[in-house]
Amino acid sequence: MLFRSIGPRINASGRLGSANGALELLTTDDPVQARTLAEKLHGVNAERVELQNDVAEEALAMAEEWIKQRGEDVPALVLAGENWHEGVIGIVASRVVEKYQRPVVMITFATHTGLGKGSVRGIPKLDVLGALEFTSEHLNGFGGDRKSTRLNSSH
Repeated sequence: MLFRSIGPRINASGRLGSANGALELLTTDDPVQARTLAEKLHGVNAERVELQNDVAEEALAMAEEWIKQRGEDVPALVLAGENWHEGVIGIVASRVVEKYQRPVVMITFATHTGLGKGSVRGIPKLDVLGALEFTSEHLNGFGGDRKSTRLNSSH
């Protein structure tokens, strides 16, 4: 039960920046410092939840509009946002897959590099890593597994 409450907070610190605070919390022997660090992680997790919900609201609206315009037989969804936080787009992509039951690519351009950075979530009958390998000449890099991947693109 403890992991259910602390796990997302530890995870959030890495998603939104540095995991150093989580590491400090797990290694401190000082109960006062542990409480302070835990409260800080709780705040970071609250920020992550807010960012994730904002991105999800926007992405789900885009997906709904895309399907409404093109019909229910759209085989996949590619969604992009200028200011989506890269630490939450994978979580949101999973939520969109769950709702629409088709592969989802989510790309953010809020990377300060001029490049898009994305996350891909697939469905059981699609090898998303294989699909990215097939199109690798258009990508600066990618990695992951057969169900979910991360990608970098200049296009």
